[in-house]
Amino acid sequence: MTKSEKLAWWTLGITALTIVAWGTLFAFSGKASAASSAFPLLALAFKGKRTFDERESAIARKALLTGLQTVWGAIALLVVFAGFQMGWDWQATLTIPLWQLHSGIWWGTMLLLAVESIATLVLYRGDHA
Repeated sequence: MTKSEKLAWWTLGITALTIVAWGTLFAFSGKASAASSAFPLLALAFKGKRTFDERESAIARKALLTGLQTVWGAIALLVVFAGFQMGWDWQATLTIPLWQLHSGIWWGTMLLLAVESIATLVLYRGDHA
């Protein structure tokens, strides 16, 4: 198993830990704003600088692109969903609390990390087949 694969598993574990911590905090406090204090656990997913050979660089680029495309698709779906909820009144304004914007960015980061890690593992397994 390469270092990139180990890091992908580590990142998936940190993502799962963050989701469990968020759920636990939400269950005890009953407030999503209070549960957002679990998101800094994602910092554990970022380990020092890595050096890649050509094959690892190509896999890392493809995995990152897959993750970014997934986040972009989620944002597009969110905009469409908001449009249906608001009746496509483009004059309307969407007002959300700051903590919801902050949490949305964290959830997007978590989605990016999870998809990138899964794509990394799939791409490495595809090379060995």
